[in-house]
Amino acid sequence: MTTSANPADGILFLRNIHPKHFRSQTLQHRDFKGKKDDERLTPDGNVDEDYLATSVDISTPFYNAQQSYERYRRSGLSSTGVVGLTMREITSLGLTLEHKPTKVNPHHWHIVFPKCKNGRSTSGKLLEFASQRGWLYAPYGTEAITSPAKPAP
Repeated sequence: MTTSANPADGILFLRNIHPKHFRSQTLQHRDFKGKKDDERLTPDGNVDEDYLATSVDISTPFYNAQQSYERYRRSGLSSTGVVGLTMREITSLGLTLEHKPTKVNPHHWHIVFPKCKNGRSTSGKLLEFASQRGWLYAPYGTEAITSPAKPAP
């Protein structure tokens, strides 16, 4: 069972960025787009096509961006570094958050995108928020993030 997030607006949600999505010191919108969750099924057992989400970790006093990066890498995944989004930034776009803990990651959450909110303008706005904040953790001296180009209306 999932629960909706209710913590303070300023809590940071951490997003690991795949190296192929970081080109010319610019984040790419696809790292902030909702994707189908093959584990989310409808009552008749089919993949819920209306449930689109992207994974994030919640930052707490006991779990930070570096720990999120290290856990992500231990899982065999590639990451350039970690950026963050606040609850206020996420919910201001009509998106919601659901706690989706796993056996190896109790800090795991989903940003849930209604189908009508999964366009380039929504992912572009999330990208802009993260770019303005910059890297929360970048292990290899990753250069500063440049401002992304504004998505076309």
